[in-house]
Amino acid sequence: MRRLHSTDPKRFVRCREGEEPWPDEFQAGFVPRHACQDKCLYHDHEVLDAIVQCTCGRPPCRACAIVGAP
Repeated sequence: MRRLHSTDPKRFVRCREGEEPWPDEFQAGFVPRHACQDKCLYHDHEVLDAIVQCTCGRPPCRACAIVGAP
């Protein structure tokens, strides 16, 4: 994980968020994590430093597009 983080930090974040599989994870049949119901740190949990990470108003997640809403 450290190597991926240092060589491709954007991919590391996508893997951590469940948007794509980790490099050593079985990739066939991978379905992204449902992220459409994630709570916003800024608005729902009042973490003031998280304003740049606001997730409100995002379109439906990739998992919903693949397998439907949870």
